[in-house]
Amino acid sequence: PEAWYWAGTDWDERTAKNVGGICAAEVQSDDPAATAQRWALAYGRPLAQSATVPTLPFDFGEVRFVLAEDGRGTGLRAIDIEIIDKDAVYAAADRHGLVREGDTVIVCGTAVNFV
Repeated sequence: PEAWYWAGTDWDERTAKNVGGICAAEVQSDDPAATAQRWALAYGRPLAQSATVPTLPFDFGEVRFVLAEDGRGTGLRAIDIEIIDKDAVYAAADRHGLVREGDTVIVCGTAVNFV
C-alpha cells in the first residue's frame, strides 16, 4: 500500500470509508440468457435464477444478467455496494450533482445500488 504510486502519495486519505465491498454486478445485453451461458462457461460455474433473471453466483457475490433497455448496449448496468454510512454517501452524491433514485445513485450511466 505504501507504494501505490499511480494513486498519488495521499491515496490512503482519499479511500472510500463509507462503503464496503462490491457484492453484485448486473450485466445487460440483448440476450441475457445467452450472455449468462457464455459467462458460466468461461468461469466454469453453474447458473442460478435470481428473481426472474439468470444469475452467476460467486463465493462473495453474484453477477445478474438483464435485458438492455437503456440504449447503452451490452455492458455493465449496475453494481451493488455494501453501505456503511448512508448519510455520508448520499450527501456526497448530492454535492456532486448525481442523480439519486432511492438507494441508487447513477454514476456515468451506471446504477450504483447501495445495500
